[in-house]
Amino acid sequence: MTRTKRFFNAIAVGIIFCICCLFCGCAKAEGTYKFSKMSYTENGILVELEAGEKFMGMMTLSEDFMVLTLNADGTATLKINSDGEETLTGTWKMVDSKNIELMFGESQTCVFDGKTITLDMDGTTISLKK
Repeated sequence: MTRTKRFFNAIAVGIIFCICCLFCGCAKAEGTYKFSKMSYTENGILVELEAGEKFMGMMTLSEDFMVLTLNADGTATLKINSDGEETLTGTWKMVDSKNIELMFGESQTCVFDGKTITLDMDGTTISLKK
């Protein structure tokens, strides 16, 4: 009888451990994401820029070039620092485990991998890292 109880206790503990690992593995999207890299095509040439690189030999794109903050209450703030600071406020929601929908006037679905959000804006791909 004691062996049977130990056996079932071990199985119960194993199942609880697996469930805890499953829920801990879920990535939370809330947080602040900063500019990591950008790519676009100009005159048939693929241009790729990373944070810290000079853009057109004139300005350096830092991590603060674009900052996206996703709050737990579903609100979002996007700050763009190019020719002065522009701040947009809107909302966000998880579409599924790999996509986030941002709403800054119009809806845009972005790819989310747990640490990076990738936006595709008019042929320009922008990656923001947590």
